[in-house]
Amino acid sequence: MGAAASSPVLQKYEELLSRLSGPSSIEHQDVFWKQLFLASSAQLSSFNPTEVEAVIAPHCQGLLVNNPITRNFQILLLHTISLLNDARSNKNLGRATNALRLVGCVIRVVAETGSFSTLLSLFEMHPSLPLPPDIVQPGIENPLMRILARRLLLTVIELDARSESMSGSSYTLLHETLQLLLVCACTPLYTPAARAPLGTHPLLDCLMMQSALGAGTVQRLLELGISRPRRPQGAAVWEPGGAAQEGLMSWMWRSTTSLMWNPLASTAPGSQAAGPGPSSSSMVPGLSGVPGAWPSPLGDLAVLLLLVLVHSPDDPPASVNHFKYGLYGLEDAAYGQEDEEGGTSSSSLAPAKTASIHFTQLFDALSSWALDAHPEPHLLLLYSLMHGCRPFQ
Repeated sequence: MGAAASSPVLQKYEELLSRLSGPSSIEHQDVFWKQLFLASSAQLSSFNPTEVEAVIAPHCQGLLVNNPITRNFQILLLHTISLLNDARSNKNLGRATNALRLVGCVIRVVAETGSFSTLLSLFEMHPSLPLPPDIVQPGIENPLMRILARRLLLTVIELDARSESMSGSSYTLLHETLQLLLVCACTPLYTPAARAPLGTHPLLDCLMMQSALGAGTVQRLLELGISRPRRPQGAAVWEPGGAAQEGLMSWMWRSTTSLMWNPLASTAPGSQAAGPGPSSSSMVPGLSGVPGAWPSPLGDLAVLLLLVLVHSPDDPPASVNHFKYGLYGLEDAAYGQEDEEGGTSSSSLAPAKTASIHFTQLFDALSSWALDAHPEPHLLLLYSLMHGCRPFQ
């Protein structure tokens, strides 16, 4: 969409963001939050990310100054978690999508310009916050950050990602969830040392602490990468239309192509030209060039997130990368598994203790990806499987 079409919508957000970042606290039940998540019938994800960030970024400094008193960002997080819970029942998907984009932009700007202590301050607890009972756990550090990390991963695992049954709203919500997870996992790229003691990268640490969800997340991301869900009608996912991808996705792509993500460095934003039609290009360039394959922004983003999570550093026993060991423990779903009519299925929405994929489908996908114009991410996935996953070997 062009600037002329998006300006009226973003102007509404300008007014709302000024209040969010201002010196006055906003009550949890204030009608403001409904206005913020539904400022227009159009979702933020449907606009050029550069334009959206240009509106949000100037308010982040005011938010950092005033939030220790107002705690408006913590209220925003609580609403986001609540909306993601509603999404399990297929409710408030549009509101949740906008909330995820707002939270992601703020975290991205703070991670890029501030310190880890500044980032932590946005998640500080306070007795005045209307906290759900499952958040208040004595002795648990960063409970709000942890519950957000857990809810994001559960959304990836639980949301029905089958192409034939996914609505446009569900596709958009899952896409925004993957983007926010990628933002959280990439914050080490803007700190002095990517490898640092536990607590230096709090968002990534909170993801790594979700031990029970590691295998299930790996399985679902692989399923999305293999199936490459088509973008359904009504999905509000912005595509660059031939121009270089900028904004939030550009930042994440640059993040994954530096420091510990060097294997991805040869793939640059904008390398995949857009073809005709509304779904002709990918949100993450360079992953949709397989001859005869359909573009799938969701599938491409799932592969990228999987690589970032799997190759995040760990330091056992203090910090264990359960995503890496989830991939290394990957099993062939064709063996040692009950028939679908008898019980379990690889597409179960419950978190899996062990990730399982039909290796035949994975082999077919890897061979097709090898023909991509920019196969580096998929070659890195193949390399990771060959060197770490014994059943795959």
